[in-house]
Amino acid sequence: MAVRIKDVARRAGVSTATVSRVLNNVSTVSEENRENVLKAVKEMGYSPNVLARGFRMKKTFTVGMVLPDLSNPHFPLMMKGAEEELRRKSYNLIIANSDGKLEFEREAISTLLSKHVDGILFIGSGYNKSVETLIEESGCPIVLLGRRWSKTLPSVSIDNFSAMKHVFDHLYSEGHRSFLYLGGPEDVSSSIDREEAARAVAQEYSGVVVKITRGQFTYESGYERAFSELSDHGSGYDAVVCANDLIAFGALVSCKALSIGVPEEVSVTGFDNIFLSAQFTPALTTLDQNTYEIGRRAANLLLQYISGERKNKISFQLGTRLIIRESSRARRK
Repeated sequence: MAVRIKDVARRAGVSTATVSRVLNNVSTVSEENRENVLKAVKEMGYSPNVLARGFRMKKTFTVGMVLPDLSNPHFPLMMKGAEEELRRKSYNLIIANSDGKLEFEREAISTLLSKHVDGILFIGSGYNKSVETLIEESGCPIVLLGRRWSKTLPSVSIDNFSAMKHVFDHLYSEGHRSFLYLGGPEDVSSSIDREEAARAVAQEYSGVVVKITRGQFTYESGYERAFSELSDHGSGYDAVVCANDLIAFGALVSCKALSIGVPEEVSVTGFDNIFLSAQFTPALTTLDQNTYEIGRRAANLLLQYISGERKNKISFQLGTRLIIRESSRARRK
């Protein structure tokens, strides 16, 4: 026999209305009652009729998420953080991969809106007024993740400038003076901020030289640019600083192909701390940008907008930390 809401209420010692409020994440329920209800739900294996509940509340209990590159482990980890937070509140997640292309982003947003999702988590490839207008005119709650390319939409991200500056400051403190910077695309906000940090280092410290290149956030781009630059300059660089870990992996393999020792002749650093960074040889020094937590916090913020608990548009920046591993070491000052 199927477990009904009144069975859960009886087990928890509360009214059916209280059970309903807990399941719909209404904040007026006491913590004790909330815990009792959730315990009863788990023990009895109660599963609310999502379709019927959605019809009554004019909700679909689905959230859409637009990602730029599912092949990059950074984004699935962000997705996992969002999905686990949404699942706790009985929401399902629909994923759309844009491949970092503007036309696919517009198409993905339009498709999600046509499915009447209750909200959207969005990682855009770069700022575009037409996408921003589409989002704002839809009236659908939306939160940006990782890349804050709009000043009007709520977001959860990091301070990309300060985070990359921290990488350079660490290397400088360890005697590095000549840098090759393998940046990302010129139209992605996180890439722009990280490149600005590279430029700031060259201006701040005397005797520092930073060669800046731009490319895609891919292994192939990292390999090709590092191979080209290091073939011409050999080990003339003290460090190769990369805008993400995939670029850094390409740089590490190019160093091996050119018989350049890492970290004996040149240090190599990444950015993201994806799970492979600790498994690579040598293990990669990188910047952990709290990827899972970005996804989780963004989903939580979106749910607040969906429920009406929060009205004002707000943006959060999470902390980061430098993970020092085998691919970098001090140079003689």
